Order: sequence, then C-alpha cells, then structure tokens
Amino acid sequence: MKYKLLIFDWDGTLANTHPAVVGCMQQTANDLQLPVPEVEHISISYGLPLKDMICRLFPTAECEVFLKKFQQYCLNHDNRDCLFDDAAKTLQHLQKNNYLMAIATNKIRKELLYSLDHLDLHDCFCAIRCGDDGFVKPQPEVLHGILDELSIKPQNAVMIGDSKYDMLAAQNAKVDAIAVCYEPKQQQNYCNINRSFVSKVLVNYLTICDYLNKVIILQLDCWMMIFEE
Repeated sequence: MKYKLLIFDWDGTLANTHPAVVGCMQQTANDLQLPVPEVEHISISYGLPLKDMICRLFPTAECEVFLKKFQQYCLNHDNRDCLFDDAAKTLQHLQKNNYLMAIATNKIRKELLYSLDHLDLHDCFCAIRCGDDGFVKPQPEVLHGILDELSIKPQNAVMIGDSKYDMLAAQNAKVDAIAVCYEPKQQQNYCNINRSFVSKVLVNYLTICDYLNKVIILQLDCWMMIFEE
C-alpha cells in the first residue's frame, strides 16, 4: 500500500459547504450594507482562511464585525453539514481497509468540531489541523504537523482537496495530491499552478478507493497525474 495516510480538506472536498458559505456571505454583506458579490467572485476565494477571504472580498468592511455575523449565519444554516454523495461511505470503507485519515483545513477548529460531532465522524480521523492552529494552507507546516504527529513519511501520505491551496500545500510539503473536482471550471484553478502537480481528478467518491489501491505516478511536463493500471 503506497499511501498509509490520507489527508482530506473539509470545505468543498468532504462537505458540500460552498452553497451555505455563498449564501451566508451574501446575507452578511447585505445586512452590513456592503456590495453583495456574485457567486463566481466568492468562489475565486475558496480555500483561503476566512479572515483573508473577507478582506479580499470586502476591503472596506470591519473584518471582526463581518466575521462574527457571518459565523452566526453559518451556525444557523440548515445545509452547512451536508456531505457530498458517498463521502461517508468512502470514509468508512477506507477506515476498514486500515488507512489512517486526517483533516487539514483552513476552517476554524470550533466550526470543524461542530460539524464532526453533528455527522458522527470523529472516529474516522486520527489528526486534525485547522486555520486557527498557527499555520494555514498552503504553508507546508500544516501537513508537516500531521505527518510528525503520526510518524508518517511524506512519500506515504497524500493530500486530497478541491482548491489550489490544497495542491500547493501538498507541493510545499512534498506529498502527493489528488484533486477532487465536481465542476469543470474548478480544473482551471489547477492549471494556474505553475510547475506544480495535480493528481488524477476524481468526480465522485466511489472511485477514490480504486485509485488508492493501485496507482502509477507519471511525470508529464509540470504535472503529476495518477492513472489506473
């Protein structure tokens, strides 16, 4: 087994929180009488730490005021903890097949733990790194902390995420990466990563086990792609 440790991003990778984030972000902006950004404009900032995302989208806003109101809307949002189809089933399957699993997210720890409690997923993950733990993706220390905690070498781990910040974090930490892509336009984000690597793009969770069971790593120009034999 090439990979012993699977490091998952949370928002947009395991959890379909993007619709909730967009809705809460737009509602907060409207309440604070700020220009309400379009969905596409918000999507560009996915993967950034929340405060950085707010500063980029609302440069004239008082960040702490916006953050507090936004987080309150998120806590009250009915769909904030919706997993992607088959994600839970895949996590259970991987756990039964003795993979170690961890989460590396720029989400704050309080919100992630709330989600894990709500979804009863705590037992699936043996390590967690969040955006308020001191480092954020794409800083390699996010993944290095998980590797050190679990005594796993970089070559035996893979980062699974949906944003360029996940891919860059993997590159910086010298671990492989798998891109989870649910929309064609997401692939463009990966193409903009200069001299980086992106692994095989997965479009649903039922295929991930097949890719992890048997992979060949091929160097193709600036891309690293995973293919089935």
